[in-house]
Amino acid sequence: PVITLRALALLEMVVKNCGANVQAEVATPEFMNDMKSLVKRDSLPVKNKTLELIQIWALAFKHEPSYKVVPDTYNILRMHGQSFPPVNAEAEAMFKADKAPEWKDGSVCYGCRSSFGMLNRRHHCRSCGQIFCQKCSSKTAALPKFGIEKEVRVCDSCPDQLASKSGSSAAAASASPGEVTEMDKMRQLAMENQDLSPEEE
Repeated sequence: PVITLRALALLEMVVKNCGANVQAEVATPEFMNDMKSLVKRDSLPVKNKTLELIQIWALAFKHEPSYKVVPDTYNILRMHGQSFPPVNAEAEAMFKADKAPEWKDGSVCYGCRSSFGMLNRRHHCRSCGQIFCQKCSSKTAALPKFGIEKEVRVCDSCPDQLASKSGSSAAAASASPGEVTEMDKMRQLAMENQDLSPEEE
């Protein structure tokens, strides 16, 4: 049971962090049959963990027609009287995550346009999906918007864009509805210098 539980924990992490290619492998009748066989095991911890994963995936994939076998498996197990655990906050975050971009293909680096070969390997940015060489994809970042909480490989430009969006969102959230921001002050000053009223701007 210990080895099985560790394998299920690893499977949970891989499905959550490695995108559509892995998720498509999970969402097959064969794989779901294997998961149902684990539910029938004598080990209660293995059964509970398996039910938890099936439930998480069923809710996460409920709007993906190509993954329909997962929600179907979840509903069949519920009809047969299986008790599922409460959905935790981490699972909820996965449901609300955006879908990671599909990985692009190509023979040259999207950044520096160098050709790929034996000594210049391909790497994909997990944020934008483009293909880069090692030099142009040397950074890492967590991607909460895709449900990826650990740091993964990204291209050199995506971290700056992610930081910029995060900073803009934080600034907008920190300003109260009636509060005058620095941007408002700058706009007002510019209008005064141009001798324009807000209606004339």
